[in-house]
Amino acid sequence: MDGCAVQLRTPAIFCADMRRVDPSPPRLTAGPVGIHLRSIAVPMALGFVALNSYSIADTYFVGQLGTLPLAAMSFTFPVAFAMISVGLGVGIGTSSVVARLLGTGDRATVQRITTHALILGAVAGLLLLAVGLATIEPVFRLLGADERTLPLITEYMQVYYLGSMFFILPMVGNHAIRATGDAMVPAVILSLSAVLNVVLDPILIFGWLGFPRLELRGAAIATVIANTVTVLASLTVLYRRERLILPRYLSVAGLLAATPARECSSDRGEPAHTHHDGGDHGSGRGFRAGGGRRVRRRLQGGVRRAHRRFRVAGRSGTVRGPELWRGAIGSG
Repeated sequence: MDGCAVQLRTPAIFCADMRRVDPSPPRLTAGPVGIHLRSIAVPMALGFVALNSYSIADTYFVGQLGTLPLAAMSFTFPVAFAMISVGLGVGIGTSSVVARLLGTGDRATVQRITTHALILGAVAGLLLLAVGLATIEPVFRLLGADERTLPLITEYMQVYYLGSMFFILPMVGNHAIRATGDAMVPAVILSLSAVLNVVLDPILIFGWLGFPRLELRGAAIATVIANTVTVLASLTVLYRRERLILPRYLSVAGLLAATPARECSSDRGEPAHTHHDGGDHGSGRGFRAGGGRRVRRRLQGGVRRAHRRFRVAGRSGTVRGPELWRGAIGSG
């Protein structure tokens, strides 16, 4: 078939305008559950350890500047955790939707959801940037900052808020990658960015290797740079390997459009294939409106008939289960 090939079990949507091919079936739909749990849980734990190492490294190096800079940075932790909550909320929601859609084989919707989730993360980061910069002084005064720590907090948070978008996007991108069944790549990305943060912290804080001594501001810059590298790595994996980002969904029309339901034609301009049941399988409407309902009714009828025969067989003991199912489904 030269146009869009639609299969029920494995996602295979080949569209000329998408220029994308599903590289493999969903990783979590086959194999032992225990192995999948370990392959997801262990790398996720390592990734969160790497994520927490950001604050550990910053605390260690800033603490060498003195107690006042360390006290100033400690005021920023509640705000940082609030930003983490926003990123995790968008990321976990994206992961749930993407995983379920990959299991059903609806890859076109997965591409739209992933692309739009990243846009949502970018918008959330920009909103945090605007609100954060406008509320630095009142928020941190409510948290107990005084005239000695507030200038240092402002110096740190101005840079931190400027990187808000690069703080949210890695969580969304890495959760989307985990939803495909690959938790190792996000763990590696987070670990490498954590190492980069540890390397940059002393260079920018203390002014090593000819760099200016930025002190508390340098810790914020190091964190933003490490997060930016994480964003670039996760987006590269989603776009080039997983094929879950489509540029056409980045436009205004793409934001407002629904997922194309297999309406694509072939590279040679051939029309979408229409089958004998009168449904346009190229658009996907024929299967859902016609064949899907017929299959569902047939299966429901078979289950009801099998249930009745099992009850009869339970009393008589003369008919075995496989025979009942063959008779029930075949008689539909």
